[in-house]
Formats: sequence, C-alpha cells, structure tokens
Amino acid sequence: MRTSEICIEKNGITLRFNPETGKLSCKVGEKTLFKNGVLAYVDGDGALIKVTSNLFKHHISRKTLNTVWGETEALQITSIPKQQLPSLKWLVYSIPNKNGLVFEAELINTTGSDIYIREIHPLSLRAEDGGVLLEYSGNIFYGSPYWKTGREPEELSNVRLRNLRESWSRCWWTMVMASRRDGGRGLVTGVLERANIEISVLVRRSCAPSNLGLEMVISGGCYIDPIWDHRIWSDEFPFLDRRPLRVKSGVSFKTSATTLMWDEDIFRCLDQYAETIKEFNNIQLPSKPISGVFLPYSLDKENNSYTYLNREEYVIEWMDFLDKTELGKYGLRYFWQDFSSHGSPNLFIPYQMNTFPIWVENSRGYRVEKYFSKGIKALVDMMHKRGYKAGISTRPFTYVKAGEPDEDKKTEEIYRKIADWGIDYVILDFHYDFKENLSWDHTCMEIFKRRYLAIRKAVGKNVFIEACGVPLGPIIGLADAFRTSRDWRPHLSHRVLSGLKALYYLHGKCFWNHPEFFDVSEIPFSPVDQPRIKYSLERTRSWISLLGILCLNMFAGGYLPKFATPERLNLYKKVLPVYPGRATPIDLFEREYPRVYDLPIKKSFGEWHVIGLFNWEEKPDTIDLDFRRLGFREKVLAFDFWEEKFLEVNSGKISFKIAPFDCKIISAHEDSTFPKIIGTNRHITQGGIEIKDEKWIAYENTLEVSSISPEETNHDVFIYLPANFAPKETFNARIIEYVPPILRVNVSFGKEEEVRWKILFKKQKNLE
Repeated sequence: MRTSEICIEKNGITLRFNPETGKLSCKVGEKTLFKNGVLAYVDGDGALIKVTSNLFKHHISRKTLNTVWGETEALQITSIPKQQLPSLKWLVYSIPNKNGLVFEAELINTTGSDIYIREIHPLSLRAEDGGVLLEYSGNIFYGSPYWKTGREPEELSNVRLRNLRESWSRCWWTMVMASRRDGGRGLVTGVLERANIEISVLVRRSCAPSNLGLEMVISGGCYIDPIWDHRIWSDEFPFLDRRPLRVKSGVSFKTSATTLMWDEDIFRCLDQYAETIKEFNNIQLPSKPISGVFLPYSLDKENNSYTYLNREEYVIEWMDFLDKTELGKYGLRYFWQDFSSHGSPNLFIPYQMNTFPIWVENSRGYRVEKYFSKGIKALVDMMHKRGYKAGISTRPFTYVKAGEPDEDKKTEEIYRKIADWGIDYVILDFHYDFKENLSWDHTCMEIFKRRYLAIRKAVGKNVFIEACGVPLGPIIGLADAFRTSRDWRPHLSHRVLSGLKALYYLHGKCFWNHPEFFDVSEIPFSPVDQPRIKYSLERTRSWISLLGILCLNMFAGGYLPKFATPERLNLYKKVLPVYPGRATPIDLFEREYPRVYDLPIKKSFGEWHVIGLFNWEEKPDTIDLDFRRLGFREKVLAFDFWEEKFLEVNSGKISFKIAPFDCKIISAHEDSTFPKIIGTNRHITQGGIEIKDEKWIAYENTLEVSSISPEETNHDVFIYLPANFAPKETFNARIIEYVPPILRVNVSFGKEEEVRWKILFKKQKNLE
C-alpha cells in the first residue's frame, strides 16, 4: 500500500514529504526553495532506518524559511501519525540549498503524536554500526542562541551522549563555521567524541550558527578536529576528552560542494584536508612564522608576574636586553605589546576618531598617555630604526559592537589608525566581549567574518594578524596566525599540548599556529593568583624543543632580564629563526599526549627528518622509534642534537629511555657512501636553517658547504664519514675532533652572515 504524500502549510511555507521515497520539498509562496531534500530517522534500537545521502542544517524562523537565526517558533507537524514511525527517537532532515551550498542537520524530537522542529545549536549526527546517538530527557533547547543574547541555552545538562552497542563512539559530527553571504567560503570540520561525555560542553563550543559546508566522502579514517581551543566559556565546565579515534572504513558522508577523499592513511587524509581548505579559500600565508617577545603588560620584576602597566621605558629596556644577549639578531624581533587592554576592557572611548586614541583612566588608576609621552607612533618609529617590529593586542568587539550602525566603517577607522602608527603585528583577542549581536539579520559567524574583513581591509595585507579564541571558519584566509589553546601556564601545560596536537595539520597551510609564549626561567611566569612551579633545565629544554620542532610562532615571555640565566636564554637561539615547516605527531592515535613528532626537512641539496621524542610524565619512560614508519630502510644515520652524539641504526629502529619531562631530538638521514652533514649544534633542524647549500664533488673527494648564521657567531657541524674516508684538508672551517665515523668542525662568522667552506678527504680502500 502506497503511503500518501504529507503536506504541511504554515506562515506561507509549504513542506511536502513522501514517506516512501523520503523526498522533501519546500515552497515559500510561489517560490520553490528546494525539491530533493531527504529525511532520515533512527529507531529506538539505534538502527539507521533510512540513510540520507546529504545532511544539512536549516532553520525555520517566524518570518520565512531561511538560514538566519531568529526567534524560534516550533513548526508543529501534526500530519505524520505516530504509528507511521512507531519507534521514532530522533529525526534528521536535510535540505539542499538552491545555490548548491549545504547546511547542517537539524535534530527533531517527538512528543506524543507530534513532531517538533526546534532551534538547536548546529550539530550533525551520523550513527553507523550502532554508534553513539543523542539521548534526550527534558525539554529540547529553546530561546535565542547564547551568542545573541548572552543567555545560556536551557536544559544543557539533560542532553548526553549515549553509547548503544560499543564502548567507543562511531559518531561523525560536522560543524560548519562560515558565511554564505561573505564570499561563500567555509570550513567543514569533524569531531569524534568519547561516549558518555556531556554533550552540553560540545554545544557550548559550537554554539554559533553555520551557513556553508564542503563536500566530503569518508572512506577510511576520521580524526578529531576541535574547531575551538580548550577554553569553553567557564572553567567550571569539564573539558572534552579529545583523544582521536578511527572510524570504521566504509562510513560515508557526501554533500554537494567539494569532494574530499579520506583513505586509510589518516595523516595523508589530514594533509589533503588542510590543502583542500587552503585551495578552496585561496589562502596566501606569509612565507614563515614570526618570533619575538611577549610584552602585553609590564611585569612585576620581583615576582615575575603581572602589574598590568606597559611603559615606553620597558620597551626600550627590552630592546637593549635583546641587543645585549644577541637574541634580537637571532630572530626575536617582534614585540607583542598592549597599551592597556589587559588593564581595562574599555581602553578606547569609541567613535571619537578626531582625537583617537583617547585612553580612559582604568581600574588601576593610571592614564596611559603618561607613560608614552611622545605617542605610540614615535615609539614604533624608534623600534623600526633599531630593527624591531611593533605589535599590539586589541579587542575587536569592545570598541564597536556587532550589528550597530556603520560598524564596518567604525572598525576600519580604528584599525586604520593602528596601521598609521606603523604597527606590524595585530593580535585580535578577547572575543568573549562579543556577548550580543545587535542585528538579527546576520548570523554570528557572519558577524565574525565581517569584523575580520573590515580589520584586514584597514591594516592591509602586509600586517601580520593573529586570531585568538575565535571560530576558525570565519577567519580562514583573513588571519595569518591562530592561537591553538588557552594561555600557556607552567601548571596547565597539558592544555597547550592538546591544542598543538589537534590543530597541527592546519599549520603552515591555513595558519601559522601560535602557543602564546614560553618563559625559559627556572620559575616561569605565572599570574600572582596561580601556582608557581619550578622547571628543571631538562623540562624547559623539552618545551623549547617541542615548540621549535613544531615550527610555531616563537615568543619569549616573562621577565627574562632578571630571572633567566644565560644558559637558559641560549635555548631560544637553538630554535631561531623558526623553520617554515610542520611536524606530525606520529603516535597521535595511540595516546592522549603524543610523544613522537616527525619534522621532514626539505632543502635544495637534500632531505632528512628531525624526530622529537618527549616524556611528559613524572617517571622515566622508554620510547621506541621505528624509522621504517617514516620511510627509512634498515640502516639510518642518526644524530642526537642535545647530546651531540652519533647513533648508527642498523635494524630500522631504536629505543630510548627518557627521564621525566626530558626529550630527545634526533636527526635521521639515509645511509651514505660519501661524507655528508648529519647534524649541527646551531639549530634544532640540524641544517634546515644554518646550511644554505651542501655539495659533494666526487671526482675531487670534496664537500663544499655554504653556512649562514648571525654575524660574530660560530657553531659546530657534524659530518658522517664512511669507513673508507678520512679528512685531509679544510678551508674556512676548523677541525675540532675526528672520532670515526664523525668529523666535528667549527665554522666562524665575522661581519658576514654567510660563509662558504669546504673539506677535502682522502679515500682508502681498506681504511677502517
């Protein structure tokens, strides 16, 4: 017996649904919005009765059927009898947009004989092979979205993840964070969560509506992709378990814009994913990450903590310090400054552009102009003359509210003034100042993108923009760097580890990732109300190594002139300048905090790998390194960077016993039949920065090298010699020692930053 078509009419909207085919169509008046939507529902036993080929998000507002979030009015579908869907638990509906764009799925609840479509924060659910479904108790969410009113969504605690058949979820969540109106570019991101975790936290993370998606086909592994950092909105809420998991091969999901294939090599999937986002949004990043000092407020020089004051004299003091320690010429050139936004959220009197900036007396009772008598522009000019770059931390939604009249114009005026000062680096932080959207005509994601578009237009393409604590989608292609987690604090380092692992694959393609700053002092910087923890030299070295091998923006912080010893300060030099690469956490799917990172180095003269091994625990640990996973054969030429020790590997693998909070940095080269450089003590990449060129001239038995380094410095280079070679003569380099098979030479730099040197070798057939 054929089931008759169901027709629902309400407020000029006509929905037609054929239960047999699952087809859904919609008209607003005489205008057809779509005609090939698909309905799917899940029964009480967790079986997916009808698999939808597309999952979309759509919202029905009071005025019209559109993609704008307005006040909610439930659409009551009374025409579908309960008996037609006897065990209905949740209904997922999908609507293809007429423009070929796609939207996320909406969740529909049943009460009695009625089905209600309610406003809910953007989530999409796929349950495969008895995976996780949503279990609901109490009222479904109602009221306006949190981002528009500042109110919390109601009944958060009553929605949980429920595992139906297995201990781990097989749920593929999609969150689309983008704007359809502003260029039609967006980002689809997948998130896997552990069973029995409160979904209320996830809702709070993804609480803003979404407009645009990309097409995906999943045919192998899936990966957690946290679009937010580990900050929720209050530390009172638990963090999500972000251990990444694989999804069973064959799970598929397809929409209608761009296809992204996923195969069994999850790392190749992630690379392709990031590359697709980059190409789709035509992202053009600066050629390399930046590095400098973190000075958003001055520091209590007695306690290495906050005082919330920033003065011209402190900037000058820091420039003198960087010159004296040579950290400036090694690469710490950018100053991350704050002319009081940490001290007062209302530092600028809005809209008085004729006298902008006007600083108000903040809660700590000082006027900023008192400490910058010559003005910000004069300070920036002085910094430029001394070879430094100026940065400023700002609050993009404090000075101009979202949705107010002429918001773009007012925003552009403020940031154009900042650009006129000569600022090189703009940090956009404190997005939680955006507590309300004054316009109901735009989604929150559109507001974010609109604000970033205005800022980028005002400062121009050459100013380096960093985004902190904001959804990724709206800022794709507009920001150059992204903060991967909350502020780095010595007692909360785990949250930085989580953020770095989760967003590693976007680094260098969509953004340059940024971990805030790192203080090498024995007792690192910490606010006065937070624990003060002593870091051993090994622990400090591990963190510097991780940040260096990940090739992140590198910023030094804390009151280094007093609290950091020369030995500790020199650790910064080992990772400066930052190599423009990206390391992969190769044990990403094996543990919560990866211990093994692989950084491929590619130069015109050769390729090698730098592997970081990290013990984040309070007890010794043994880490096995299998070079074959990285494409090596049985024999590997390896070199320990910190120990300056050669490691010959003949079985393709090696084990290391690593002390608590310590690390190993290992360079790995293929076996060679002629002398070649396998390490240096200058830079953590062991040639990625300091070796410009290397050439073996076989008929002369000569190794020619071009090295670069700051002027008036020197460093050692370690060369592997096969058994039938021995050093004969050197030019522009000095032999330190030769302990077969390693030759150690020193290269010195005067006023020049590049030195060409070479070594002649003698070759003997039976030399041992």
